Amino acid sequence: MISIVIATYNREKTILRAIYSILNQKFDAYEIVIVDDGSKDNTKQIIENLNNEKIKYFYIENSGAGNAKNYGVMQCSYPYIFTLDSDDELYPDDSILENIAKTLMDGFDIVSYSNIIKIFPNGQTVETMSKVKSMKDYILNYPLNYPGKPPYVVKKSLYLKAGGLNTDEKWGEAILFWRELFLLNPKYKMIDGIAYIYHLEGNDNVSKGCVSKDKRIDMVYNSIFNAYNRFFEKLDKNQKINWEIVLLGISLIRKKNIKFFVNRLLERNKLLCFKGFSYILCKRLKKYL
Repeated sequence: MISIVIATYNREKTILRAIYSILNQKFDAYEIVIVDDGSKDNTKQIIENLNNEKIKYFYIENSGAGNAKNYGVMQCSYPYIFTLDSDDELYPDDSILENIAKTLMDGFDIVSYSNIIKIFPNGQTVETMSKVKSMKDYILNYPLNYPGKPPYVVKKSLYLKAGGLNTDEKWGEAILFWRELFLLNPKYKMIDGIAYIYHLEGNDNVSKGCVSKDKRIDMVYNSIFNAYNRFFEKLDKNQKINWEIVLLGISLIRKKNIKFFVNRLLERNKLLCFKGFSYILCKRLKKYL
């Protein structure tokens, strides 16, 4: 029923933790599709030594996480899929896949969770997302909004219809994907609880800190700006302002394109701009409180 895609690159030290977090589930109707994105370490030998019929292993030339995940989805046998990073793990609750499967059987196209554990070098936190009236509106309201917390379980046919992850971006490859997906008006359900542990102790990928600050800021800007242009006609007035405020903030950090977004916002309704600044300020405060 469920295929779990693990894209990996030189993660011999963590991939077993990810795999066993799935193998320890009591639900049995699943497969693990591992896409090795050109690893140079012992990842392949580690997977082969498991000799587990639940695991399908594919080695491809290094082409980036987004492409590896898309490739993995194409190899999936089951109608529902989710991705698990090879340095993360499912929460140690053996009923997670069972609970997801029961929810999917009620006719939902997308299922996620409300909480996530994030582990940092100096400790851990639990992040919680409150329920929203419309997940589609929530996703379009702000470029960094995601539909709850992972795992994000999606009907494979919809994943493909939405075009999969954006392989042109080195950061934020899912920004386009989630908006394309929710514009298809899927049936969505958020399960209360924790199902995923996000490890941030390492520094071997873009989102977790392997590039310089300036380069990362440029990648964030480019990804959001490209999505802004892509969905401009589908955003309402409030949503356009929210995106422009975010892009202005990043432009101030980059010291580039500031005038463009200042002029855009000066053309907007002042009350809507005030509401937009208030919305984004509240989001940032919630992150740190």
